This record gives sequence, C-alpha cells and structure tokens, in this order.
Amino acid sequence: MGPAAGGTVDERVASLVRAERAAPDVVFARWQQARRTALDALRAADPDRPLEWVAAPDGASVWEFGAAEAESGIAGPAGDFCRVAARRLAPASSRLRATGPHGAAALRLMRTYAE
Repeated sequence: MGPAAGGTVDERVASLVRAERAAPDVVFARWQQARRTALDALRAADPDRPLEWVAAPDGASVWEFGAAEAESGIAGPAGDFCRVAARRLAPASSRLRATGPHGAAALRLMRTYAE
C-alpha cells in the first residue's frame, strides 16, 4: 500500500476502497465477472471433497475458522463478531472472548470496511 496511503490501518484501507470506486456500469461489470468466476469455481469443484463452512449469524451459532491450535483467537457468537467488526457493539459489551498474545489486539482492531 505504501506510505502515501496513510499511517493508520483505517487510512490505508480507505485508500484502497477509494481506488476501487468507479461508475455504476463498471462496478456492475466487475460484479458480473466475479459472479461468473465464483460459479465456474463451484461447478469445477470436486463434489466428494468436503468444504469447511461457518454457521449463520443467528445469535446462537459460533463461527469457527482457522487452526484449533492457533496461538491467539477470538471466540463467541457470530452476531457479536459482526457487530463488533462493524463498530455497532463495543468489544467489552459483547460476548466475545479474546485469547492468546494477539487476541485482544485483533478484537480491538477488527473492522469491516464498507463505506
């Protein structure tokens, strides 16, 4: 991203988002291409190979991703995870639990970058 993008994570990601902005017809064409690519990948997938999926954010489910033996992690309800990442819920007010040397920092820094 380089130093011109800004010093903080927010500034750098905002720069990336701005760089991708385009006219509606261009965005729609990108979406169509991404959709075609995703469908092609699904059609080419081995039907006998299981995929790891995460549970829906229904308020009771917990998403699990990554290695169980990871040094750090965040655990808790998927809905809380989404609301904390979207800055709609403070981590301290959530039922999320950060573990390991980097868990608390990851919980504090995680964000969604929709503008």
